[in-house]
Amino acid sequence: MRSKIKKKLLIFYSKQEKNFEVNISEIIFKSNTDFKEVADFIEKNDFESAVLKYSISDSSSNSGKIGWVNINNLTNSIKKKILNLKIGGITEPLKLAN
Repeated sequence: MRSKIKKKLLIFYSKQEKNFEVNISEIIFKSNTDFKEVADFIEKNDFESAVLKYSISDSSSNSGKIGWVNINNLTNSIKKKILNLKIGGITEPLKLAN
């Protein structure tokens, strides 16, 4: 009986690890904008100020916040980049489809 419960718990927890959320914010900028300039601005000021200065996204009216997103709803390439970040980190630019 105990081993059955333990097995069910292990299955439950293994599924939970794959089903978590990340809190995402974005800055979408024009392709002619220099990423290093944006990254330096973030480092000297803060992310929210960079959103106001550089972002052309609708999310800029909300400080670039997209909010909590289930990790399984992201593409594998975005997932890999996000999972390698430290809390508060930023990725290199991600190419978006037009």
